[in-house]
Amino acid sequence: MRKTTNFNKDWYFILEDNPTFSGQEADENSFRKLNLPHDWSVDYAPQENEKTGGGGGYAKSGIGWYRKHFTMERPTEKEKIYLYFEGIYMDSTVYVNGKEAGGHGYGYTSFYVDVTKLVREGENLVAVRVKNDLV
Repeated sequence: MRKTTNFNKDWYFILEDNPTFSGQEADENSFRKLNLPHDWSVDYAPQENEKTGGGGGYAKSGIGWYRKHFTMERPTEKEKIYLYFEGIYMDSTVYVNGKEAGGHGYGYTSFYVDVTKLVREGENLVAVRVKNDLV
């Protein structure tokens, strides 16, 4: 039996890079709470010196982190747990409970990440690092 849960609500976001953002210990006080889908580039005016270049509309480039806390019941041995992303622009790395789970290098396609071995009963964290420039 397949069970699907919508994960689009109650994410935290920051346009900044810090390796501690993948783990539980990160301080989320400076993160903004939002729902997905989200595109940080709409918050900024285009700039000709942005690394996204003309092909990217000179949109705000950088590295951003998205974090979401969620609770799991105890999975059975036969259960498989996947996160499905409809698209993350551009290069993404997905972490679950501080461990790298996968990622995707192209922003316009959907992808799955198998997190079966990384989730646990109780509180969990998914963190996604997104790099959207062309360098």
